[in-house]
Order: sequence, then structure tokens, then C-alpha cells
Amino acid sequence: MKTDGELPPWERESSRALARLATDESIVLLKNEGGLLPLDRTKVKTIAVIGDWTDEVLQDWYSGPIRTE
Repeated sequence: MKTDGELPPWERESSRALARLATDESIVLLKNEGGLLPLDRTKVKTIAVIGDWTDEVLQDWYSGPIRTE
């Protein structure tokens, strides 16, 4: 569907390029040295969360439900 001769944002090559760049720059690969992953809930008592948004709850279509247990 075109609007005023322009493609909608989700069909534009510039939007795809930006999404690809964001994806490429946000991928984190983890080494599973020593078989640490997946974490065992019965053994892990605390987890450090470090970063700018650690005190924010971001809920969207990708995050799933918020668990408070």
C-alpha cells in the first residue's frame, strides 16, 4: 500500500537497513564455558543487571508478560 506515492515505512529500504544495523549492533553472543548456561534457578540466588535502563520495565510485543516472582 502506497501513501502519496511513498511506500509505508515497513516496506522502505531505508527502514530495513536501519533495522538491520540495529540488529547487528545489539547481538550478544555468549560462550557457555563450563556449562554455566542455562542458569539453574535452584543454585542462582542473585543476578547483576548492569546498564542504563536497568531500572526501567519495557513491555512491548517482544518482551512477553512481566513476571514478578
